[in-house]
Amino acid sequence: MFVVDDSDVFFEASYFNPKELVDNITAHGRKALDAASARLSEAGVRNSVKLDEKPVAPGRISLTIVTEADAWNADLIVLGTHGRRGVRRLLMGSVSEGVLAKTSKPVLLVRSEVEG
Repeated sequence: MFVVDDSDVFFEASYFNPKELVDNITAHGRKALDAASARLSEAGVRNSVKLDEKPVAPGRISLTIVTEADAWNADLIVLGTHGRRGVRRLLMGSVSEGVLAKTSKPVLLVRSEVEG
């Protein structure tokens, strides 16, 4: 699942085209989902993907993920994480932390190979 959250896009729209930015985020999400699905299928793992362009509530990506996992009756939620620490984590928030707090399902966190 990839959630396109455009809630921050319109705060400072003076130097970029918000629609173009959302289109780029959406295209990136589709590409990421296609790559993940291909890798899982090659490994023999049954999977489905979803690009969600409208979060449950703006800025609430974790709630959107938990809501979808419940609707799918998912056995496991697997999330990528940047592994941010300190001030960067405080300022950027943590989707994975929000999911952990909102779900009773098991969650597997996979740390990014690139330090965030």
